[in-house]
Amino acid sequence: MNKKKEVKLSFSFSYADFYLKSKSKVIFMRRDAELLESYGINVEAVNSLESSIEAFQSHNRDEQLLTSLMYKTRDKNQKAEEIRVLLKKLFTQINLSDSDALALYSFDDLQVAKLSDPDLIEKAGKLLMHKSLFEEIFARLDLDESNFVSLQQLVTEFGNLKVKQMEAVAVREVETQLRRIEANRIYKQLSKLCELSRARFYSTDEARYNDYLLTNSYQSIETPEPEDSGGGEELPNG
Repeated sequence: MNKKKEVKLSFSFSYADFYLKSKSKVIFMRRDAELLESYGINVEAVNSLESSIEAFQSHNRDEQLLTSLMYKTRDKNQKAEEIRVLLKKLFTQINLSDSDALALYSFDDLQVAKLSDPDLIEKAGKLLMHKSLFEEIFARLDLDESNFVSLQQLVTEFGNLKVKQMEAVAVREVETQLRRIEANRIYKQLSKLCELSRARFYSTDEARYNDYLLTNSYQSIETPEPEDSGGGEELPNG
């Protein structure tokens, strides 16, 4: 299965800065409304931009989704730890049995602690697969075989929790992609209006020109002079 291409943001600053920058540009556009009208920036365009910005800010579910994912991951990890504890008990019984038939299943506590989730479940599954062999030996040695029943239950519960965690990851990934798509749409709308605003003040008002920059650096509308590329289109004169 091919993984969907990740959506990249069109800007490098944080969502918080994106919101503040966008709101400040709306304020400037309202301040300069009469001067910008001839450039196609009217009340409707500014209101539309502001509505999009506020909707984007108010519909942020990432914290909620992240919290849900953290809880599901915690529950899954706790269940994995229960399996580790039980495996240690079983491996201790196996080691004590001193049976040649169980030699391949000898495992120490340190190894169990280092097992990843997939390896942990594989190890537990291997034990459960040969349950009948162990039950016979454990019965002969008067060892506790009820741990196998508990292990099977824990493995099943772990599987269910793992599915829930993966679902939470998928939901958050989709939400993240959709939020980036919407942020890029708003940024494109904002950039266009700021571009028109800069064009309006390019040769008349340097301060207002800089008000519509989307970076943190300010630019002079007089310097530096553009290099002559030999026939390129000239910039408007001041």
